[in-house]
Amino acid sequence: MVDVKPNARLKHYLKTFALEPRGFSLVEVMVALTILSVGMLAAASLMSNSLRSDRGAHGITEAVTVAEDLAEQLLSAPLTDTRLSSETASNPHTARATLDDRYRLRWTVTDAFPTPQSVHIRIVVQWRENGRDHYVPLNYVRTKT
Repeated sequence: MVDVKPNARLKHYLKTFALEPRGFSLVEVMVALTILSVGMLAAASLMSNSLRSDRGAHGITEAVTVAEDLAEQLLSAPLTDTRLSSETASNPHTARATLDDRYRLRWTVTDAFPTPQSVHIRIVVQWRENGRDHYVPLNYVRTKT
């Protein structure tokens, strides 16, 4: 029988890596947890900013919808309608619209702009959100005929 003896390299490997129990030190675990928590805080901040932006976009969408609804009414109304009067006594016109009077509508009617056969209607929607005033202007041109 041949007596097989492991060589010195194999002995060193077995002694260093295979035979001794290995694990993570407390310092390594703390560093990993710190990196993980910083990453999670950054993700939470991004989500918060995303939700805030989404609410702002929702307000703008509602405001434009309210303005377009008024524009549809004004563009389909007869020219004798008082809402289309360009007299200075009633110009600019004001109204409140939908959602518990959240939006304030103002519109101005100007004769002969851009041509004598047309009427310019400028609608501005104003609302307050998160302590700040916002507005969206829309412009329309209607022919007098």
